[in-house]
Amino acid sequence: MEQVHARRVADCGASNLLVQRATRAVGHCDFSPTELVTTFVDLVKWVEAGVKPAGDNVPDPAMAAQPTYGCTFTDKTMQRPWDNPALLAQGYPKPAACPAP
Repeated sequence: MEQVHARRVADCGASNLLVQRATRAVGHCDFSPTELVTTFVDLVKWVEAGVKPAGDNVPDPAMAAQPTYGCTFTDKTMQRPWDNPALLAQGYPKPAACPAP
């Protein structure tokens, strides 16, 4: 859906007003508190000071296929549901790990 959204924004000529960030998660709006606060602070800086935040190139399928896609903005310190062995045993989905830097 993020790719569709980016295309629709581009069709309206407003790509300069869109920043998208991918995170390694499996649920809808599955953000850690750190990811949420960091993104909101960056949005406020953009609105108040004109500092456009970095983002991911979501519309590019080749970029989304990279093993590092979604790693830049993922909070790697927070324990996620897929870290729970009991949930994994029940088939809880687990995204691929981010490669070591």
